Amino acid sequence: MKTMLSNTKKVYIKNLKKELKISSKYKRTLLNDLEINIDSYISEHPNTTYKDLVENFGTPEDVSESFYE
Repeated sequence: MKTMLSNTKKVYIKNLKKELKISSKYKRTLLNDLEINIDSYISEHPNTTYKDLVENFGTPEDVSESFYE
């Protein structure tokens, strides 16, 4: 179960990394903060799916676009 959730988070973060077109420094900071939020969400919702992450945090594309507005 834990491995599946870990993979779900990894896939979401990986997809977001692909979308972010910002400097490495800001990307690292953003991804670290987001991972903390995702871990917190997963601890409260142990059956989290990729779809749940998208519904709660937005698609990787939407998250990325929000930094350019």
